[in-house]
Amino acid sequence: MNKSIEDDIYIYGDRGCLKEVIRIFLDNAKKYSKDEINITVNLSKKDNKAHLSVADTGIGMNKKDLENIFDRFYRSDKSRARSGEVSGSGLGLSIAKEIVFDHMGEISVKTKENMGSTFTITFPICKNSGESI
Repeated sequence: MNKSIEDDIYIYGDRGCLKEVIRIFLDNAKKYSKDEINITVNLSKKDNKAHLSVADTGIGMNKKDLENIFDRFYRSDKSRARSGEVSGSGLGLSIAKEIVFDHMGEISVKTKENMGSTFTITFPICKNSGESI
């Protein structure tokens, strides 16, 4: 896994929930990658927002899948047809979306079939770790 993590980025939020979001995106990147797993994680700040991206070189998605991935229980046929059944209930991304939105964040996805996907979540930042809501 490659990573680029910028220092001193603070956001408001529930630590456990935010860890769950990151776990969901990393788990999906691994799960839908080809045999050679290449995942890149970047954390940076721009325009008073924290930008966390998780990119993989996996199977990617088509337009239909992209339109539905945040729906509860959605599983693409392509993901199940991959070498062996991909486990999961189809709830991870819908849970991640709810957590991100509850933290005033946004999610964007860039994907290309057979080339991989990049999920970027964006949160408002606070000035330092001592700030409170």
